Amino acid sequence: MDIQGDGYKSKKFTSSEVIVIVEDPSITTDGLTLIDLPGLVANGNDVEYVKRMVAKYIIDDNTLILLLRKAGTDKECAPAIDFVLHPQRGYDRNHTRTLEVITKCDIFDSEDDQKIVTNEILANLE
Repeated sequence: MDIQGDGYKSKKFTSSEVIVIVEDPSITTDGLTLIDLPGLVANGNDVEYVKRMVAKYIIDDNTLILLLRKAGTDKECAPAIDFVLHPQRGYDRNHTRTLEVITKCDIFDSEDDQKIVTNEILANLE
């Protein structure tokens, strides 16, 4: 196993771009590489650093993007959605290589939030 990192440190948290490579000699075909990147936040000292790190991996048109967001979160206000899918400056403007996953569908702040997410899911199934 090979571990590499840039050792970036912040006053608020310690982050390091860590690449873990696990090789299995019994697998003879090219596999799928999964990279778990930090979540994008709306404010703080490390916003631009995290955006640059994420952009480095998702800029390639052959990269599939798995975008997670909590159910009930306003889609227009989620920083990751804006960063990845924005029509003018996003990395996947046509939403052709992004799979959006809505998590915690059993927890809502209100019935209105639940109806909004339910309608959004049903609209995407059509």
